Amino acid sequence: SGHGVASAMIAARVSGILSAATPDQNIALTRREGGSLCALSPDIAAARLNETILNEIRSDRYFTLGLGFLNLATGRMRMVQAGHPHPLILRADGRIDMAGSGGLPIGLVREAAYSSFDVSFGPGDRMLIYSDGLPECTDPDGVALEDEGLVRLVRENAALSGPDFLAGIEAGLARFAGTDAFP
Repeated sequence: SGHGVASAMIAARVSGILSAATPDQNIALTRREGGSLCALSPDIAAARLNETILNEIRSDRYFTLGLGFLNLATGRMRMVQAGHPHPLILRADGRIDMAGSGGLPIGLVREAAYSSFDVSFGPGDRMLIYSDGLPECTDPDGVALEDEGLVRLVRENAALSGPDFLAGIEAGLARFAGTDAFP
């Protein structure tokens, strides 16, 4: 939703709404009979968040969201993509998949409908969730990196992991842009 104080305030509010520190106030969770908490389907959580934001924040601000719940025992993730770029999955065998089908940003349209999707992970698979700033990064001639360029950067750095992987992506982005001072 941009930069500056207004955007930071929205980010702080959303962080509070989805906080694990206050599970009884987290709109992505619900109580079962017996009192235990469980996750709502991400599409329902996104719809609830959308209505909450539209009711609480009366401005022209909106934001994108990728929200998922990963079951570590099964390797299955249920996720919603609300205006956020497609998560990129680097498979252990080197394949790269882009997940999701899009969706409206949060806080843009009242009663927006959201769709969840499933992603299955195997040992060694990784997911990159990123902002639109990566594919929109431009080279000195103004040509955008786009999804194809991001996939190329991921492939070039696939042998790295953790912070080294992210540093490799950042270095590749700086080479592409001709600067490390990204707009």
